[in-house]
Amino acid sequence: MASSSGPVMAEMIKDSSFAHNLYFAIGCRAMIVRNSTKVTGFNFVNGDTGEVVDAVYTGDVKWSEMSADDRKAVRRDTPTYIRVRLDRGSIVNVPYTTLGVNSISGKLIQDIKGIPIALGYAYTIHKTQGMTIGSVYANIGTAVGFPNLHGLAYVALSRTKELSGVHLDAINDGVIYCDSEVLSLVDD
Repeated sequence: MASSSGPVMAEMIKDSSFAHNLYFAIGCRAMIVRNSTKVTGFNFVNGDTGEVVDAVYTGDVKWSEMSADDRKAVRRDTPTYIRVRLDRGSIVNVPYTTLGVNSISGKLIQDIKGIPIALGYAYTIHKTQGMTIGSVYANIGTAVGFPNLHGLAYVALSRTKELSGVHLDAINDGVIYCDSEVLSLVDD
C-alpha cells in the first residue's frame, strides 16, 4: 500500500488549486472557500455564498467596463480579485491569494495560488452545519450505503427557521428516526 506522505502528498497538493483555473460569469452563484484575513481586510468567511458581480484586473480595470477586444485580451489572465455580492447583503472583493500548505512539522510543502471561490449553486449537508438557510431542498430517499444518514437528515432538515422553507424531493423513512431516549423527554 502506498504511503500518503512525502511525494504522494505533494502530488495531491500540486493537483489542488483555487478557482483561478475556472471561468466565472457575472451573475453566477459562487461560494467562498477560505476565510478572509486581517491582512487583506476583507469581510468574508469560508462558506459565504453570493453572486459574482464583476472581475477586476491589474490597474482596477473591471470586466464589466471593458470593450469586447479588451475582454479577449485578458480572458486567460487571472483577475486581481472577484467582486461577490454576498447573500447577507454586502459586496466583497475576494482577492487572488497564496495559501501555504505545511506539513505536520510545519515545513512549507507548497504554495497554492488563486482566487478562493467555487461555483456555489448547492451545498453538501456537511457544509451547512451551523448555518441558517432560508430554503432547503433535500433528497433523503436515494442515498444508499450511508449508515449514519439519520444524522445527515437531521442536519439537512434543521437548517431553516420555518417549516415552509423545507422542500423534500424524496424521503426514506427507514433512515430517519427518533431515538427512544429523546422520545422519553417529549411531553405528550
